[in-house]
Amino acid sequence: MLFTARRPWQPPLRAGRPKSPDADPDGGSRSIRRAFDILELLLNAGEPLTVSEIISRLRIPKSTAYEIVRTLSGSGYLERSGKDSGLFIAARAKAFSDCC
Repeated sequence: MLFTARRPWQPPLRAGRPKSPDADPDGGSRSIRRAFDILELLLNAGEPLTVSEIISRLRIPKSTAYEIVRTLSGSGYLERSGKDSGLFIAARAKAFSDCC
């Protein structure tokens, strides 16, 4: 009886990579697209907006909006206009317009 070496198990080949739950239908990351939507909304609003106003205007999930706002704020791209008040674009984000 001949002994043949077995190859390690591999999943079946698929056409393309599996879609991420955060994938955008147009390609790319939905979270990044939404972060830019929030920045553009605040840029065009002309006044600070609360997270509730952002959720209402962009029609995005509450948890998503809070997570993106927290990330952008923590990175210095958004600032609060005061305690429990609206958000506005911080100087760090505005520096992008001066870079080129």
